[in-house]
Amino acid sequence: MGAFESVANWLLSSGIQNITSNEKNGSFNSWYDIDSGSYPYMYSEITGYGITALLYLYDITGKEIFLERAKLAGDWLLSVIQDCGGVIAKIYHDGRKDERIFAFDNGMVLYGLANLARVSGDNSYSDGTKRIADFLLLMQSSGMNALFDTEHGPFNSKEKWSTQAGGYHAKLSLGLLEAAKILGRSKYAKAAEELCNKAIKFQDPSGRFVFDTLSDAKATHLHPHAYACEGLVYADKFLGRQRFMDNVERAVKWSLDQQMSDGGLPTLCSPTSSDKSQRTDILSQHVRLGVLMLQEGRLAGYSERINALLKRLMSFQNNSGKQAGGFFYGYENGKKMNHINSWCSMFALQAVRYGEHGKKVKIDYFV
Repeated sequence: MGAFESVANWLLSSGIQNITSNEKNGSFNSWYDIDSGSYPYMYSEITGYGITALLYLYDITGKEIFLERAKLAGDWLLSVIQDCGGVIAKIYHDGRKDERIFAFDNGMVLYGLANLARVSGDNSYSDGTKRIADFLLLMQSSGMNALFDTEHGPFNSKEKWSTQAGGYHAKLSLGLLEAAKILGRSKYAKAAEELCNKAIKFQDPSGRFVFDTLSDAKATHLHPHAYACEGLVYADKFLGRQRFMDNVERAVKWSLDQQMSDGGLPTLCSPTSSDKSQRTDILSQHVRLGVLMLQEGRLAGYSERINALLKRLMSFQNNSGKQAGGFFYGYENGKKMNHINSWCSMFALQAVRYGEHGKKVKIDYFV
């Protein structure tokens, strides 16, 4: 079994998606902790990614099991939509909840539900799509906001990159553009374009997308940096504007210029510090972006770097036991994390496929 087939099989058989007779049915877990033999929590954002990954596999293989599993995930997401129209971040298996509501998480949920509505023709997913799309418009009505509080409304915090407005919010365009297509509402496409226009204001002339936190200024975290690029690439294709590709090329070149001797990429770069820990979500994201840029006739002279990046990514795939096929998360603050990660594996699924097919990839179902 090849690397792509292995991770596809892992998605169905490893237990990363909860297949139960209770309220957890259909949800995706964050990761499998090898040391404890457990899954810490159910993750709304990743369940959105899970739908998209399953539909990607359904589109490639035509196997109904992938659509059936996507519907289970969609049903779970519909069950956890809050009165405000958004979904909370996490639900732990012991019943505790992380009740923060993130714009980004809801954008990934929106993209999954919108794709599922289109593929399945089920109006319940269309209704869920509308609720979350309208919630995201509310989130952005007073500016670019990362978080929502039921008492005080939308807000930002400089605690970390994911709690503040940033270039990474361009990836919300995926869900908003799909919502515009299936619901026939141009306001969602307009909102997507506005987010992308705001996102590029966070880009430094060097190409990197920057953010400020309480502990660091003008830093670039390569995970949200890649999110910004993903949103801009997708928006450029589906808006037909050809406005953002220069931004993306500069950003991806900057990332690949940080490449390490083993082919990997660091996590964080800033004027005052760096974190050279390697994470497979970051590696996968940049493989995909690199292949897409090559397909557009860009990134001249960078193909060998992309090949080395893919080779480094493949070294993190687990090849034994029930979790065979999934990808390890990688390193956090220099320490290897001993878990098989859900979103890293979903991103790697596409990165491997993109690597295999070179300049013949589609951006549809972009996890």
